[in-house]
Amino acid sequence: MSHEPLDDLRLLGLRPGAGVDDLKPAWRRAVSDLHPDRRGDAGSPELAAVNAAFQRLQAFHRRFGRLPGHIDPIGVSLPAAAKATRSRRRRWAVATMAGLVAIFVIWPQREPPSPSTTESSDDATTGTAFGAADEVPAAPLGQRAERIDFGTPAADVERLAGPPMFRSAERWEYGPSEVRFADGLVSGWHSSPLRPLPVATDSSGSAID
Repeated sequence: MSHEPLDDLRLLGLRPGAGVDDLKPAWRRAVSDLHPDRRGDAGSPELAAVNAAFQRLQAFHRRFGRLPGHIDPIGVSLPAAAKATRSRRRRWAVATMAGLVAIFVIWPQREPPSPSTTESSDDATTGTAFGAADEVPAAPLGQRAERIDFGTPAADVERLAGPPMFRSAERWEYGPSEVRFADGLVSGWHSSPLRPLPVATDSSGSAID
């Protein structure tokens, strides 16, 4: 048999909205009126109902921090009302997150530099086209290279530019820069301003001062 919280209050002689300080005195009065010394065995069922109502009201107070009042919905369980509150909070949190994501997506992003500008600045110190030269002139015998030039041996490239990040027989990579080889001798390069190489000639093949 279900028991409404307001019915438990009325059983103890309390009105809806009563304070928790009124609960125990009301229960004691009801128990005193229904005690077997006064009512005999006839009061036992009513006494049991009063005790059960008192325990339910105590549990209500421990859960909600108050006694039942007029604001409690009739015919609707309090756990369901608590679930509805949690559901509203979840919907609010989801809506807030969706708004933040929309702001991030719609917010204007900085445009990347145009390819023409990047290529013109990045290729300023590029050697002859890779694979364009059929023959690579060798460096003079006995002369130690001070800068990377066409025909510089791989050993001198590593001495001048340091160990590459990636190494193969045809190409060494230094981040955005790279050096090309043919038969172990330099056949071309790409020197980026972000990681310049110690090259001896510019893209036209003239010596750098």
